Amino acid sequence: MRLALVVVVLTSSLCACGRGAAPASAPAAEPGAGGRVFDRAAATAALSVSADAARSECQKAGQPGVQGEVKVTFAPSGVVTSSTTDAAWGGTPIGGCVLAAFRSATVPPFDGVAVTVTKSIDVP
Repeated sequence: MRLALVVVVLTSSLCACGRGAAPASAPAAEPGAGGRVFDRAAATAALSVSADAARSECQKAGQPGVQGEVKVTFAPSGVVTSSTTDAAWGGTPIGGCVLAAFRSATVPPFDGVAVTVTKSIDVP
């Protein structure tokens, strides 16, 4: 009797696609199927705040500035796992300050894999 009940429940859930649920071939939400997608607008806003912080906190009198791109990787938890640059200034004191400013960015948690976003920076 229990086996028949399990089969009935399983069959009804498999047939749910005929009643408005997404068919099995429908694409999953990007990047994960859990429904929480990476919020690019929130990432853009957070990285703009980080760039502003870098401009105000990292610039020192008599020190050369930096210009280039920073790659920021967000974990599904919404926190930054890395901020890097291919520019030569990455290993300088001002570069370290700029990259640290980007590591403080956060976005709402999302499902799926880590997402890397690039942001241009110019600290005169």
